[in-house]
Amino acid sequence: MKKDDQKVKLYTGLGIMIVASVVIIGCSGPLYSSLSKIGRVQNTESIYTPGTYEAEAQGFGGAVKAQVTVDEANMTELTLTGEGETPELGGAAMASLQAEILKNQTIEVDSVTGATITSGAVKEAVSKALSAARGEEAEEETTEAVQAATDGLFNPGTYTAEVRGMNPMTITVTFEADKIADIQVEHEETAGIGEPVVGSMTEAILEGQGLAIDTVSGATLTSNAMLDGVAECARQAGADVDALKAKP
Repeated sequence: MKKDDQKVKLYTGLGIMIVASVVIIGCSGPLYSSLSKIGRVQNTESIYTPGTYEAEAQGFGGAVKAQVTVDEANMTELTLTGEGETPELGGAAMASLQAEILKNQTIEVDSVTGATITSGAVKEAVSKALSAARGEEAEEETTEAVQAATDGLFNPGTYTAEVRGMNPMTITVTFEADKIADIQVEHEETAGIGEPVVGSMTEAILEGQGLAIDTVSGATLTSNAMLDGVAECARQAGADVDALKAKP
């Protein structure tokens, strides 16, 4: 009698294990999908046509590309690439923004200090991809860009950008319609290393009226921050940043 009871218990236990295994295997896909979304903002309104969409925008060193996969309500995957971006600045910024945008389900996240142009390009590229997913037409050029193209190289005014060399820097650039008129830089770069580079880069940009300036050996971070900051100000002024980078 005891042996029969033991057999019943054994078969019952095996049956439970088999059923449990089937349930786990059958639900593993949805379960994994659910677990992967933990910590993300989840929308419920159907706003996208499911699929994968691609778009790009001009970064600091070239095109920044976004590949966005969406279901009916949310971004499910996001891949960012920018071969021309500086690995330690732009590359790091793309990795950070990729995680933040996907987590918060919006491009309205903080830009990365020291990589403002790359950050702006990421947001613009993702925005374009999401617009396509919503079936919207691409946005027309900004008013500033149209005005600048009509009246001259720049939309006259004074613009400011926050960047980072060895330390945070604030670059303020004043533009006239056809030239870079003045550059002011607030910084705490290292005396004897980064500090003189701020002065030499300012002079070179004003003299050449462009951004095709060589970085200074031993002070690459400061050099790139100067170029990044002036480029961002020029972008705000509606300028063709690519043309400025190519101008000898």
